Amino acid sequence: MSRTRNPVIEKKRDGANLLILIIVVVLIAMIGLTIFATKEVRERKKKSDNQDNSEKWTLPATPITLGPPNLPPIPQLLGVARSQAKDAIAGYDNGSLTLKLKAVIESHPLAIIREELHRKLESGEIFLNFQPAQGALAQFQAAPSVATEAVHLKKGVEIKPINPTLTLDPVWLAELSKPDQIILAFLVLYHEYIHFQQFEMGDEKIKLYFSAAFLTESQRLEERIDQAQSCRHMWMTELEAYAKECRIANQWGTDVLGDFCLYVDSALWMQAVFLMFSNNESLDPKFRLACARVFAQLAGHPHPELFNL
Repeated sequence: MSRTRNPVIEKKRDGANLLILIIVVVLIAMIGLTIFATKEVRERKKKSDNQDNSEKWTLPATPITLGPPNLPPIPQLLGVARSQAKDAIAGYDNGSLTLKLKAVIESHPLAIIREELHRKLESGEIFLNFQPAQGALAQFQAAPSVATEAVHLKKGVEIKPINPTLTLDPVWLAELSKPDQIILAFLVLYHEYIHFQQFEMGDEKIKLYFSAAFLTESQRLEERIDQAQSCRHMWMTELEAYAKECRIANQWGTDVLGDFCLYVDSALWMQAVFLMFSNNESLDPKFRLACARVFAQLAGHPHPELFNL
């Protein structure tokens, strides 16, 4: 006996199949979104782990408070001329930048900068390099001659294979005008000169670390310089430079460097420096992340293993 299709039943069956298909599609979409969201959360967590781990290691109240400001005299600085010349740097006239830096150095309250740094720049013992920076206002390095276009306060100096070099952000220098900016410039120049002293008094290995940024991978392997060693070198040299810089800032009664300076010479100093590094946007983010675990170990963090490598 033949059967004929019942249109009502067929319609209901088709409707049920369509509903099942819709449910399946929705479930697949929800699963996909859940997987994507989970991946996003995981990535965000990974990126914030170092910062979260730093923030959990909180500092108690500052051991000292700043006294009344005892600031050095603030010089009146001339502006820096704009230029379209070939030797212009970030749109600023090269000569004007040099003259402004000279004015800052000559009015510096510390004789070591006013006299020694000035003399070493003029003699060419320290090269001067203006280069736009990503966050860093200034940086001391031992740079090969091919890596920098040195600008000197005095011409005719000898160019060596490796040259102690002070690199300054030209935009930062050009815009120096307010008292707090000039006080910060005084402190920054002192900090970088301390690095020059470390270089000058260090052995050949120390000198090599100051030029590590310019070494090729094969040279790093040959000299047995790895990331952990570079991080340890940076930690020790910065710890000394920041301590000396912060003592001057505290004497002047200024907080332009931040509250971490109030912990200098206390048992919490290394922790304060570590937390400053962790949140300092002026440091190369890749380098900051690469050194997070080493810095945590050296600073005495209770759980350095929590930091991503």
